[in-house]
Amino acid sequence: MLILGNPDTFSILIETIDEWNEDDTFNNGLLFFSIGGLLFPNKVFSATLSYELSNLVEQLEGVTMNRELYSMPSKEAFVHFYNKTFPCDSEQENDYSFDITPSIFSDNNYFVFAVSNGEFVRVLASELQYNTNSLRHVLEEFSLNEVIIPQDELSKIILKLKSF
Repeated sequence: MLILGNPDTFSILIETIDEWNEDDTFNNGLLFFSIGGLLFPNKVFSATLSYELSNLVEQLEGVTMNRELYSMPSKEAFVHFYNKTFPCDSEQENDYSFDITPSIFSDNNYFVFAVSNGEFVRVLASELQYNTNSLRHVLEEFSLNEVIIPQDELSKIILKLKSF
């Protein structure tokens, strides 16, 4: 398994699983984040690494700098990022500027957001329950994983991710 970054703070864990690949077209395998020493998601999903990793590089390179949102209380910030990404009003456009969630995570109700203050990057992640009645995830009573890493540490992870 390839580990990019420090698993005690923030890292991306990647492994191609040969048994999941008939050829090298999709590069199916495992994709996890380690956020504060905890694996995220906490379940195994088959990720199409050729797709997921190129999108992830783009998302990580585009982490938004916003000092006000960076300083917001954790759960309030997470809810704010979720609501910007998935607005209640169908007329409002989705704003993915804080979303660094690989699609295999979000397809299974795991979400990861990030914001920078220019020097550090704050990463917030949670598994949410989906409410089929409201067609939205439940944003009350959820647990949150959070870590703050130096911007240059994220830059090193991105460089290694590009070479995978």
